Amino acid sequence: MSAFTEEQQAVLREVLHHVWSRMGTLHDDLNEDTLRLASAIATLGERGLLTPEEMERIATQIHVQARLRAQQLPEHMPEGEITAAILGGDLQAFHRRRAEEEE
Repeated sequence: MSAFTEEQQAVLREVLHHVWSRMGTLHDDLNEDTLRLASAIATLGERGLLTPEEMERIATQIHVQARLRAQQLPEHMPEGEITAAILGGDLQAFHRRRAEEEE
C-alpha cells in the first residue's frame, strides 16, 4: 500500500519531471557558458591582452550581471508558479509551458 493516492503520485511525478528538466537545462547552460567564457579569458590572458586584474574584473562583472539577470522577472509564468500549478492538480502546466517555449 502506498502512502500516496494514484492522483497524488501523478502530481508528484509531474513536479519531479518539471524540476528535474529545469535543473538539467540550467546546469547545461551554465557549464557551456562558463567553459566558453573561461577559455576566452584565459586565451586573452595568455596572449598578454588582459592583465590578471582585468581578468578578475571581467569575472566579477560576469558574476554580477548573471545575478541581476536571475533576479529579473520572466515574461512568462515563473517556475514557482508552474510548480504550484502542478501541485494544485494541473498536470499539464509544465507541458504547456514547454510547448510555448518551443514556438
